Order: sequence, then C-alpha cells, then structure tokens
Amino acid sequence: MRRWLWLIPAVCLAAALLLAALLWRGDTAPPPAPDWLRQAQQARAAGVPQAARYALLRAAAANGWTAALHRQAADLWLSLGAAERALPHDEATARLDPDPPLLRRLTTAYLQAGRAGDALATLEMLLRLTPDDAWAHYQTGLLLAATDPRRARAALGRVVFDDAYTVVAGALLAVLRDEAGSPAQGFQAGAVLARYDLWQHAEWAFQYAADAGYPFAQALGYAGLMRELQGKDGRTAIRQALQLDPNSADVWLIQGIALRRRESYTDSQAALLTALTLEPNNAAIHAELGASYRAAGAMADAAYWLQSAVRVSGDNPQMVQALTDFYADEAQFLPQQALEALADRAGAEDTNPDMLAAYGWALHVSGDSALGLAKIEEALALEPAHPRALYDKARLLLDVARVDEARPLLAQVAAGSSPYAASAALLLQGIGA
Repeated sequence: MRRWLWLIPAVCLAAALLLAALLWRGDTAPPPAPDWLRQAQQARAAGVPQAARYALLRAAAANGWTAALHRQAADLWLSLGAAERALPHDEATARLDPDPPLLRRLTTAYLQAGRAGDALATLEMLLRLTPDDAWAHYQTGLLLAATDPRRARAALGRVVFDDAYTVVAGALLAVLRDEAGSPAQGFQAGAVLARYDLWQHAEWAFQYAADAGYPFAQALGYAGLMRELQGKDGRTAIRQALQLDPNSADVWLIQGIALRRRESYTDSQAALLTALTLEPNNAAIHAELGASYRAAGAMADAAYWLQSAVRVSGDNPQMVQALTDFYADEAQFLPQQALEALADRAGAEDTNPDMLAAYGWALHVSGDSALGLAKIEEALALEPAHPRALYDKARLLLDVARVDEARPLLAQVAAGSSPYAASAALLLQGIGA
C-alpha cells in the first residue's frame, strides 16, 4: 500500500491542472457567430454574387427568412437580371414589411407578368399606405377601365390634372360613362389604351369585352392583335375571331396587320384585300395595304394605296401625314408616277411645310438638289423651326458637301424633342460635331 502513496500528490496535481483548464475555458466567450447578412452585402458590393447568395442562405438557415433577408435576395436576383427569381422574395417582403417603393416594384412586376389581379391587390395595399399616390391611382384606373368603370373614374379623376397622366386619363374618362362594365364600353376603353401604346392593358380590356359580349369577334381579334404587339402569340384569338365573324372587315384588317408583322406579306395583302371587298371605303384598310406593300418592297403599290387612303379619308390629317412620311423616307425608291403625284400634292398644299419638305427631299434624291433645296426653303419660310424641314435641309447639305452649313441645323434639331432629334444627333456625331 505504501508504494502507491507517492502517486497521490501527482494525481492531485493533475486534477488541479484539469480543473484550472476547465475553469479557464469557461471564462472564455465562444467565437461570435458570423454576420452573414453583412457578408452578403459585402460580397454583392464586391461583385461576387455566388458568395452573396451563399451568405444569404446561411443567414436564413441561422435565423429564418426575415424581411431584410428577402430584400437582399430580391436585390441580388434583380442585379443578376433574374426578375422571376426576385419576385417571390419581393412578395414575401410585402407580407412581412411592405413599403411604397417595394409595392410599386411589385405592381410593375405583376403587370409585366400579365397578373392583373395581383397587380390590383398590390395597388390597394399601396393606396392604404399612401392614399394620395398619383401613380397608384393611375394604374388602378387603367386596370379597371373595362371591368369596373365606376372605380376607374374615381381613380382617374384623382390624376386627370396631373401633367404625367392627364392625356390618357382624360381620354379614358371621356368614354367611361356607364356605371356597369358593358362590352361596348370595354371595347372603347381598349381602343383608347391601344391608341397610347398600352398594349397589355388594351389586351385585357378587349378580352373582357370579348368574353362579356360573346360572340364579339372584333373585340377578340383586337385582343389577339394586342398580344402580337407585345411579342406574344395572338394567332389563336385572331383565328377564332375570323371563325366567329368571317364577314367582318375589321377582323380581316386585324389579320392583315398581324401577318405583316410576321413578315407574311403575300398573306397579309390577301387578308387586306378581303377586308377591302367587305368595306371598300375604309381608309385604314387602304393605308394598311400601303404599309404591307411598302414592307414587301413594292413601292409603286405602296404609293398607290397610301394615296388612295388619303383620297378615301377626305384628306384626313393622319393619312396625309402617313403619305408624307412615306414620300420623305422612301423618295429614292419611288417610281416616276409617285414623284409626279407628290409634286401635285405639294403644289396643291403649298402652305404645308411637311409636304413641301418631303417634296424637296424627293427632288434631291431624284437628282435635282437645287430645286429640292428651294422647296425645303419654302417650307422653312412658312415655319422657320419646322423639325422635318430643318432635318431634310441638313441632310441635303451634307450630301452636297456643305457640312459647315448643315452642322448648326442638326444641332438645332438634336436639341429638340421631335422624332428627328435622335437621328440628327447621330449625324452630328458622324461629322465630328
């Protein structure tokens, strides 16, 4: 027994050392948990999206998906161009911690995705937070124009005097007279929305009119055309509209436009000629035939039908402008008969600067630059700041190597807001201005 007594001090020492080690470990705090949200922000700022995504997933695993994490995830996916993957995170944030900028973004995403009901529900949330939000009232009015004209009028009435919305709001209010959303009124609302290139909203309005007024072939056909104008496939709706009413000139016109947009020019012209047999005095059909032949490169036929559209419409300003634009843009391809017709119109409309400028440009590209410049000067004498005449004069001067004279004219047009401003700016850049 005695021989083991000498081990007691050693055992006591070992126990003391172990106790000391345990006590020392207990006094030391564990390492802090990583701040994954901060790491995600830093990784995203550094342009390392995969690291940012990993950090967000770790943060969510540690603490659950919070509104802050959903916001970060949505922003990350949007920065990567993946809006469809950002949408669920925005939706989750809207449920947890909505704010006006988020709800506007979410509404826009729903509209782009064609989810009208979700867009309307989100707008209602937004208006509860910001009752005077003009954008939200405007979007509500657009969505409800066909289906709920009473609410649409109330919403649009809030913004009709707002400069950003007055034109479209005023045009819609002019057609929203009935309390109920009748098919005819829905069709009128769709026509207004289409006039201002609001293709998605117009599609919904026409589709509502088609469903509520079945069989309403024209409404269904226009719903299909609105789809085509958005880059979607509207052929099924247009085909069904033709089946519903094969004697509708409007539906055949729609078919002709859709086929032209798909570059099926022969079929487009056949559809439009069918429309013309049903409604010979519809100037829009004549004009669309001109557009179809022009797209196919048949300039003589295009000129004939555009001139015919002007004649049939009784010189409707819109048809005259389409013909004038055609003459100005395609002068170098026009046959002699078209140039003679243009000369006749310019002579008959010697107070119309658009027509004079178009004639002047046509003369120039046909080889008579001196007379062409004289006609453009006549246009500018009538209206010295006329954008088209200034632009045509500048182009003519460039063609005859009078660059210094052309430069200030191009600068004047480029500084404006006319349809020629962008082209003038490009020409300026090309001559080193």
